[in-house]
Order: sequence, then structure tokens, then C-alpha cells
Amino acid sequence: MRYIFLTVAVVLLISACISSSSGGGVSLAEWPYGYTSAVAVTFETEVPSKAQLSAISRALRERNLNATFFVVAGYFQENPEVLNEIRDFEVGNLAWMQRDWKGREITAEFQREEISRADAWLRNRGFHPRGYRAPFLSVNTDTYPILEDLGYTYDTSQWFGFFPYRVDGIIEVPLSLSYDLYWSDLSMSHSMIPTYLAFEQSHRKGGLFTFYAHTNKVYLNMHNFTRFLDYALSRNVWFASTFEVADWWIKKENLALRVEGNRVIVTNSGDEAVSGVTVKLPKGRSLKGAQTIKHRDGHTYAVLPEIGPNSQIILEY
Repeated sequence: MRYIFLTVAVVLLISACISSSSGGGVSLAEWPYGYTSAVAVTFETEVPSKAQLSAISRALRERNLNATFFVVAGYFQENPEVLNEIRDFEVGNLAWMQRDWKGREITAEFQREEISRADAWLRNRGFHPRGYRAPFLSVNTDTYPILEDLGYTYDTSQWFGFFPYRVDGIIEVPLSLSYDLYWSDLSMSHSMIPTYLAFEQSHRKGGLFTFYAHTNKVYLNMHNFTRFLDYALSRNVWFASTFEVADWWIKKENLALRVEGNRVIVTNSGDEAVSGVTVKLPKGRSLKGAQTIKHRDGHTYAVLPEIGPNSQIILEY
């Protein structure tokens, strides 16, 4: 009988440990501020007119949305003032002269010259690029050390995947779909179907949907563009620039959650304060002291107060 009681005690102890480590379904959410998925709207900006950038930026401002415009810097030497239309948004580096990338070997020396020259030109005009997209998405193993040397945070030149990932010191923000392939006069009646399907898949997975198009294509199809923005806005997604996505992913790497009894402890081991940290709980649970509580898709999302650098926050549920 004594051995039976001992066995039961061991089983109960193991069960308690498993429950404590798993948190009974309590976890850190992938995205901040209680959002269940994310959207990054990005544009390739080559030689657009002021009217194109004005129309696109106006649609974004009307919805209070952020976005990222990747600029081929060398194409704007004669008219840099056109870029004033997008100063309210993130501006990224799309190298110096895109046409020079066709039909040549993409060496480390060539990339460094192209990326560095564009970086210097943009900074001299008051922009602060922190991310990169390669012309024709031509990245290789030489690309990432160059970006690190320039102090860049991320690249967004790789296809597929609904979550960012790290390549050495650089965060890769993956692309979801090229909308230029679908937005044409011949296919206009059904051109947005792949867009919505890809977005819904990313949303179901709680992942990131990266919008990818040229500014001239969007300008010609503003109705479809704004309709998609409004649809995504109705789905509780975090609209962010690609830098905001990458910056959040880096901060999230420094977060850890553990559950002790009815206490939820979230630790920030990074050197920066983190806002918007969200704990995902089973439906019906709540966290005392949370700033915001949202109920979505059978779960509760509790947004925590800011967590300082190298510190932790303790809440009860």
C-alpha cells in the first residue's frame, strides 16, 4: 500500500510540473497589442510619379496605416522631391541602380557598392533606411554580412513562410505573394482571389502576410488595393512596417513566460523596454493588471504593461 501511495504522489508531482511548465494553455502571443496576426504592406518604388505616391500614401493615412516603400535611390537623382510624399512612412533600401543587376554576377563587391551608395544617398536626404530588398530579389550568402556592417535590422527578399526568421544577425521578413502577377487588365475580374486566399491562410496560422507590389500597379488598381486594406482591417490584424515587424521579432526573442500556480511571470532579458507584450490564455480566463483584454477565436489576449529592460512582470489570473 505504501508503494501505491508513493507512485500516486510521483504521478501527481509530474503532472503538476507538466502543468506548470506548459502553463495550462497560457503562452506568449506571436504579435503585440492583442493582435492575432500581422500584415506588412510593402512597395517597390522605382520611377513613380508624384501622383502615384500621393494617392497611395493618402489611402494609407486615411486608414492610419504604416507601410514600407523600398526605393531604387539612383532613379531619383533628378527629382528627389518626389519622395517627400512618403516621408511619413518607412523608406527602405532597394539598391542604387536596379537595371545594373540584370545579367551579371552578383558578387559581394558589387552588392556592397550598390547597397552602400543607396544608403548614403537616402541618409543625405533625411531618410533612415533600416531594411533592404534586393533588386529582382537577388540575395545570396554575401548579402547578410553587408547588411550587418551597415547596421541594418532586416532583409525582405525571400519567398514563403508566415513568420520571420533569423539569418545570422539579420531578420528575414518573408514575402507572401507577388500581386503584380495578378493585377492585370485580362485578369481583373478574379485577380484578387489569390491575394485573399493567401491572406486568410496567414491569418488562420496567426502569422505574417507581406503585401508585395510595385507602386505603379497599385496606382492603376487603387480600388482593389483599398478594398483589400479594409478587409484586412476587419480581421484584427496588426498593420506594421517591415521594420516594426523585424524589431518586434528581435524583442520577442528576449521574452520568456512561465506559470507558477496562478501567477504568470514574463521576463524581458533584453536591453530595451518592450511594449505591447500579449499573453494568450484559454477562453474565460483573464489576467489581473493587464492593460487590455481582447477575446478572439476562443482565446483571451491580455496586453501587459510595458516591461523594462532586464526585468519582469508578475500578474495573477
